[in-house]
Amino acid sequence: MLATHKKTKETVQLYEWEIDNNKSGAKFSLDKPGLWKSDVSIDEELLTSFIVKAEN
Repeated sequence: MLATHKKTKETVQLYEWEIDNNKSGAKFSLDKPGLWKSDVSIDEELLTSFIVKAEN
């Protein structure tokens, strides 16, 4: 799972581990406020994307 900041185009990796039994205890944080596009991929195939608004 990657997130890209709308204004700065900075990309950060949010998650890169296996998910067991269809469950994950992952927690994510973004270091800048603003809009971030998150891309979810499995084996380098894009499954979905969504936008989140990070606030201070």
